[in-house]
Amino acid sequence: MTSVQKMMLATIKVARKVFANTPVNNWRPAGAVKGWLFRLGYGKTDRVIQFQGLSIMAPSRDVSVTPGLVGGYYEAAEVEIFKRLAAVSQCIVDVGGNIGLYAALGAKNLPPEGRVITFEPIAENLDYLQRNLSLNQLVEKVAIEPVAVGKEPGELTIHLSRHNVGNHSAAKSNVSDSVESTQVPRVSLDTYFADDARRDSSVDILKIDVEGYDGFVLEGAQEIIGRWKPTLFVEFIPKLMWNCGYDPSRCIGMLFQSYPTCYVIDEISDVVIEVKQDSIADFIKRISNANLIFVSDLAHKALIEAHLSDTSTRRGHKQTVQTHAEKERRL
Repeated sequence: MTSVQKMMLATIKVARKVFANTPVNNWRPAGAVKGWLFRLGYGKTDRVIQFQGLSIMAPSRDVSVTPGLVGGYYEAAEVEIFKRLAAVSQCIVDVGGNIGLYAALGAKNLPPEGRVITFEPIAENLDYLQRNLSLNQLVEKVAIEPVAVGKEPGELTIHLSRHNVGNHSAAKSNVSDSVESTQVPRVSLDTYFADDARRDSSVDILKIDVEGYDGFVLEGAQEIIGRWKPTLFVEFIPKLMWNCGYDPSRCIGMLFQSYPTCYVIDEISDVVIEVKQDSIADFIKRISNANLIFVSDLAHKALIEAHLSDTSTRRGHKQTVQTHAEKERRL
């Protein structure tokens, strides 16, 4: 990595922490500056990025996912937990497959007989997804469904982001740089798994990241959640949900009825904490957006707790080393 690239990534990471959970983070000029900085170091040509043992082709025009992959920090806590749980699972459903990062991570870490089903309706993202599965020789372990997911079958209009391949949304107000939209077919997970060919399947992990439309996906997955209790990874951004016409508190209430345990991931601060239903609203309000993990499976819960213990130990060791270094400097 060149000095320019290192400086670019360092600047983006600092700005990411400083302006997270502030209005500045959503300003269009801030996104433009971030994009300019990234392209200054990365260039305007797509290239293969090495991330978590995978080769990932990511669009150079993207100023959200791609810088995180290049810098190695993209959803760090969630990625580590996801990998641990995939290793003891059989079936992962990935709603909002994007360019295929989580589909590839799941397929790579699942047992040999495991499989991933990923739903991605946007043509450009599908192209990257297919290429990334091919790059990592994981095509046979992943079924790609080129459709959106919601409460019921039908069609869905998705507004497309010009600069962020992960920011396409069913609500135009969620996409500040939208210049066009596309209409795509939509299924519900309950109807998908009611098909005779899938009726006897089971789902161990359900990951949902659809820019505010997450509540509708969950509404259409109540049968499979009640039947299989898959460990749930879901993006939770109240503002985006409201813009899509869904009450975030309804989503939380629905999930706590089905799951005994919830963890909140604050990616900016690299914090994962277990929260109760009566405290989650205040926690989310402070950080404005988060990724949530709802878990019922005891083996999965034990692995998450092991991850938290390992992380705490590493942080304690790092702090001890820093303290010793400070003492040496004073001497």
